[in-house]
Amino acid sequence: MSANPPAPDPGGEREIDLRRWLDALLSRWWIAVLGLVIGVAIGAVYSLSGGSSWVATALIARGQAFTPSGNGTVLSYLSSPAAVEQYATSPQAIAYAAAKAGLTPGELEGHISTSTIGRNGLAQADTNSILVQISVQLKKARKAELAANALARLIRRQTTTPYVLQSISIFHTRLANYSARLKTLQTRITSLNKTLTDSTGISPLDQLVIATQLDAAEAAYGSTLDTQLTTQQELTLAQTVERTQIVQAAVAQKTLARSRRNSVVFGGLIGLIIGTVIALVLGLRATPKQATA
Repeated sequence: MSANPPAPDPGGEREIDLRRWLDALLSRWWIAVLGLVIGVAIGAVYSLSGGSSWVATALIARGQAFTPSGNGTVLSYLSSPAAVEQYATSPQAIAYAAAKAGLTPGELEGHISTSTIGRNGLAQADTNSILVQISVQLKKARKAELAANALARLIRRQTTTPYVLQSISIFHTRLANYSARLKTLQTRITSLNKTLTDSTGISPLDQLVIATQLDAAEAAYGSTLDTQLTTQQELTLAQTVERTQIVQAAVAQKTLARSRRNSVVFGGLIGLIIGTVIALVLGLRATPKQATA
C-alpha cells in the first residue's frame, strides 16, 4: 500500500517567490536607480516650466483706539482681521489698487491675500494679532508693489475710525490753544520782569504785588507747558497707535510658480516606482521559476 504524497507547503512556495522577486530586483537594481535619477530630473524641469512671479507684501498695524480717559481700549469692527480681508478683496479696493498699478480689475482680482502675524513672527490665523500682511502676487514686480502699497494706504484710511480722527482733531485744537496761552503768558512775564528791573518810583508794596503777579504768571506758564506736552503725547499716541499704520511698505520678491522641492521629491518617487517595476519584470523574465517537488 503506497504512502500518500506529502501536501504542498504554501509557506515554502511563498518564500521561494519572495526570494525570486528579490533576486530579480537585485539583478536589475541599476534600473530602479536610473528611474529615480530620471524622475528627479523631470521634477526639476517641471518646477521651472511654470515660470515665476513676484509677491509684494505690505505690513500694517491695526489701530487700537483708547477711551477718553486712556484706561481701556475701544473695540471696533473696522480694524478686525476679517474686516481688513474684506476691504482688501472688495471690488472697490481692487478697482482702486488696479488703477494705481496700471492694471485692469480683472488682472488683479484673485491675486490678493491677507494674513495675520502671530507672536512668533509667522503668518497664522490669530484674531488678536495687531500685525496684518497684505500680499499681491503678479507677473511684474513693479505692478505688484504698486498694488500692494495702494491697498495698504486704502485700508489705513478705511480702518481709522471717526472717533480716532475726531480725537486727533481735538488734540490739535488744544495744542493751538496752549500755544496761544503760552505766548500771552510769556508777554506778561516779560512785561513784569521789565517793570521790576526798572522799579524807580515804585513803592515797595507795589513791587511786592508785581513780584507776586510774576510768580503766578510763571507758575501758569509752567503748568500750561506741562499740559501742552501731555497733550502732544496723547496726539502722538492717537496718530501712531490708535490710527492704523503702514509698518513696512511692500517690496516685491521673486517666487517660483511651483515648488521645486515638492516637484523633485514627487518626480523622484514616481521614477523610483516605475524603475522598480521595470527591474522586477525584466529580472523575473530572465530568471525561470524554480520547480517545486
